[in-house]
Amino acid sequence: MSRRLDVTCPFCWARHSIVSSVDNIKPAKGDYLICAKCGQIAVYDGIARKPSMSEKLDMRTDKSLQSLRDFWLASLATMRTQ
Repeated sequence: MSRRLDVTCPFCWARHSIVSSVDNIKPAKGDYLICAKCGQIAVYDGIARKPSMSEKLDMRTDKSLQSLRDFWLASLATMRTQ
């Protein structure tokens, strides 16, 4: 059984459907979401929202999150040049 969750990016307003079939997992309050369209990082609180200033500071020290975002932005740039 899968769960569908619709979210809208608070930066570019792209609508996304998140589908998870692994243990029926959905984002928890405070989880980070990376927009598949613009690559910006949002915070999940029942909806996707822009991060607060303190959350932005936390994101800067999260090396895994920054690596994932850098990978996505590089992939996005590659797709745009093809």
